[in-house]
Amino acid sequence: MKHLNVLYTKLVLVYHHKQNKDRKEAEKLAFVAIRNMFGVILFFSIIFLICILELSFNSVAVSSSIKNFPRLYSYGIFAGLIFLYLHIMKLILQPRLIIIDRIETNKNLKKYNRVYLKLIIGMALFGGLCFVIIRLLYLKFL
Repeated sequence: MKHLNVLYTKLVLVYHHKQNKDRKEAEKLAFVAIRNMFGVILFFSIIFLICILELSFNSVAVSSSIKNFPRLYSYGIFAGLIFLYLHIMKLILQPRLIIIDRIETNKNLKKYNRVYLKLIIGMALFGGLCFVIIRLLYLKFL
């Protein structure tokens, strides 16, 4: 939780100073960014798991009732998990601002802006990597 609070503080400072948002809006945007970061990780992890299970059911002789399980149900369950995640994160995830004693200089703000960019690029690379791995697995096993 300590690292989450540090990340939250850095994002609030980026939104507040670099993007000229007021403090309340900066805190809200930072919370949404962190919640969405965890959402991206959860989303791609579930898709990866569903694809692995689908590939294992296709490659192994399983009963026809499991093999013919409608995909619509699995996607409905998947959507329900995402909505459940959003609701739980609004209740549980409450990052706190860490008061930084030193004055925020332009050098520190540039460093915080780099953290923001690294977060966005990291999430994009994670999602892209999961997509590429899933596509390669489908090409190999189907």
